[in-house]
Amino acid sequence: MDGIIEHVDDKGTLLSQEHELLGYADEEVFIVDNFKDIPNTRVQRIHQIVVIICKRGKLQVVIDGKEHRLSAKDAIVLLPNTVTDSLMASPDVSISAFGFTSAPLERSIHKGKDLVDCMLYLHSHPVTQLTDEDLELFEAYFTLLRLKLKQPKRVYHQESMRRFLGSCFFELFSIVNRNSRLQPTGGIATQSDLLFRRFLTLLQENCGHDRSVVFYAQKLCVTPKYLSSAVKMASGKTALVWIHDFAIENIKQSLRYSTRTIKEIAEDYNFPNASFFGKFVKSQIGLSPKEYRRKQAEQP
Repeated sequence: MDGIIEHVDDKGTLLSQEHELLGYADEEVFIVDNFKDIPNTRVQRIHQIVVIICKRGKLQVVIDGKEHRLSAKDAIVLLPNTVTDSLMASPDVSISAFGFTSAPLERSIHKGKDLVDCMLYLHSHPVTQLTDEDLELFEAYFTLLRLKLKQPKRVYHQESMRRFLGSCFFELFSIVNRNSRLQPTGGIATQSDLLFRRFLTLLQENCGHDRSVVFYAQKLCVTPKYLSSAVKMASGKTALVWIHDFAIENIKQSLRYSTRTIKEIAEDYNFPNASFFGKFVKSQIGLSPKEYRRKQAEQP
């Protein structure tokens, strides 16, 4: 389970670690059935798709700088490259959690545009509410999982676990669609949808270090014009807006959590100098890097 979660030390350095507290883990999936078993350093970057279901009590977590609160029958979905901070819980909290790499989703994304739309929705709306029936369904899933984990491993054990957890995740996707204004179309994903999803994956992997449409078009083996047209058709936003949005979110995390100088951060993100870096940041958030860092430091 290398690379599931990276922790940020007091110098702002991301440290990849493994955790043996998880109920089950392999290179693609993991299961947790106890809040105490969730790695809980102050800041951590998530590299898997992680789902936490709050069955009792309350949870509070900061995701990419925004605070989210969960009560009983709430679920939260953390997408790859999410940075979480200050995960706290009430004494009576009871949770179940599972997660896996985006590989199973990538293998299924061609089956429908609805999956692309749902992933986009979860970027800005990670918390969804469950009904009593939803919670009962997931409790049944976890009862079966706990039973399976007690049994000796058989042939195809790993494949079985991945597909079982994949089923859990797609059940949650259907609930997100129900709770949101997303209307399932049942349509086949178009070439624009598929290209857009590959584009998002590259953005997540790049973390804002390259900010030109040309760079991503070359990686995807299409022309910049075609990429811009496809992304606008699939999402309603231009490729450049997506690139800048991803870049500034990562830069904000570096300014907030890293102790590196502004010049060093500018170099990390491949800006020619601190002046260009400052102009980019101010154009995106209305504050200079120094002003943004000071404002974040003043917050409790």
